[in-house]
Amino acid sequence: WYECSAQDDSKCEYEGRERFLSSAHECDWFGSSCDQDLRIVAITFEDNNMVGTIPIEISKLVELRMFALERGKLRGKIPTSLSSLSHLEVLDLDHNELSGSLPEDISNLSKLRVLDVNDNLLSGSVSSTFEHLVDLVLLQLHGNKFA
Repeated sequence: WYECSAQDDSKCEYEGRERFLSSAHECDWFGSSCDQDLRIVAITFEDNNMVGTIPIEISKLVELRMFALERGKLRGKIPTSLSSLSHLEVLDLDHNELSGSLPEDISNLSKLRVLDVNDNLLSGSVSSTFEHLVDLVLLQLHGNKFA
């Protein structure tokens, strides 16, 4: 997360918004969107040089509906804690360097409409429990090492 945060001002475009992790209110940060109660409902960092791992603390954003970190350099595993985001509708993590297996607990995200994790380094098998995601309209898994 460093290259797009308050610690580094050289790489992240922020279009008049405050830098992510700056001292400004989270709803004013580039890449975040909030509802009328000032709760973060979307985090969108696409093509913004995101590096590092996905912090498990994301799961504390209980109203999160969209989590899109497409085309970065994120590595490590997809945290199983994301499965506690009961309002999540879009999980878009494609074109990164994420590894490990796709957490089966993602199948608990009953409102999920988009699961886009193509072009990573994910492996293992894809659980049949994803068939329970009845609102899922887009599932992209290609470009990984699934069995």
